[in-house]
Amino acid sequence: MSRDRISRDHLRMTQEQLAELLGVSRTTLSTVATAFARGGLADFRHGLVTIRDPAGLEQLACECYSVLRHQFEGLTESPPP
Repeated sequence: MSRDRISRDHLRMTQEQLAELLGVSRTTLSTVATAFARGGLADFRHGLVTIRDPAGLEQLACECYSVLRHQFEGLTESPPP
């Protein structure tokens, strides 16, 4: 969702920051980051997260992502005149 908001594939964020944001341990995030990197989905290096396959990440996400994305899009659309 951060990628959606900034419209870039590069996020300046450490694994520690991302783990805290998601409410998981740093060890858990490291395990997932390694799996994402091996799968060609994302890279995590030196405070930079690079999204390689946004569609692939979306497929792994629960349906919550799609629901929240559509709700956010509705909030950001201009109101009718």
